[in-house]
Amino acid sequence: MSYTLQLSMDGVAWGAPVVQTAGETPTTIATFRPAPAKFLRITQTGTPTDSEAWAIQQLRVYEMRREPDVR
Repeated sequence: MSYTLQLSMDGVAWGAPVVQTAGETPTTIATFRPAPAKFLRITQTGTPTDSEAWAIQQLRVYEMRREPDVR
């Protein structure tokens, strides 16, 4: 199932997709460059080929930790 993933700081103004790809079954992992965001939007852009319903059962979002300054 293809989809796009967009980021926003306010939930109103959305940036260009940071991910635009076909998903995988049963698990899809989307990776993208770190970017500031408070909201994310996933939009289904394709039709399932096997007539299965498309759903998100679990979503994990991770923050990229910055390396401490070494002096």
